[in-house]
Amino acid sequence: MTKANIAAICDLDGLLVDSEPLHFVAYKEVLGKYGIDLTKEMFISGWLSGKHYGTTYHLEKVGIVDPEKVNEIRNEKSDKFIEIATGKLDLMPGAADFLKELGRSGIRCGVGTGGHTKEYEFIREECGLGEYVEVFVGGDDVPKNKPAPDIFLKVVSELGVVPENCLVFENSDIGMHSGVAAGMKCIVIPSPYTKGQDFTGAHKVLSSLADVDLNTFPCDL
Repeated sequence: MTKANIAAICDLDGLLVDSEPLHFVAYKEVLGKYGIDLTKEMFISGWLSGKHYGTTYHLEKVGIVDPEKVNEIRNEKSDKFIEIATGKLDLMPGAADFLKELGRSGIRCGVGTGGHTKEYEFIREECGLGEYVEVFVGGDDVPKNKPAPDIFLKVVSELGVVPENCLVFENSDIGMHSGVAAGMKCIVIPSPYTKGQDFTGAHKVLSSLADVDLNTFPCDL
């Protein structure tokens, strides 16, 4: 197996970029305008786990069900996130060295995120990720978001590799289940927001991207 035929497929928020707290603030501010008092626990269960889809779920509870209105509110949240995150985003511990080492090792890299295009394009530019990541796929690029496998399957399709030759790196149970459903092994690095989740089914659980040993790639496949 050559390095050109293998890939690391990474989540974005909470795995490569320390953006989850800023997403929470953006959701809290925007949804608050519609009578939803979002707590951190509600954010974790609605957006960082597979229990339910947060935006739709909470808007339905206050009577907002029109798809156009829901999309309008989603876009409002994306704009708010970009507003508050500009100049404030940092990479997660170990992420910079991890991405550089992938490049030095000749291991290809794609990102599969549940976030939408406007958000991941902003993060890509803000954090300079385009230098390391060949392909970005978001939740609005596929029919079904995580925990369905669609996002990760589209990433590997665009990279021109097969799922069994890829490792998924995730920080949440919803992402882990998505990667496993796509036929890939998944290495989980929990974030402060997801550290209490159940990662049964993960190939490995590590404390940081700094703990990833790329010398074992592709032996981990």
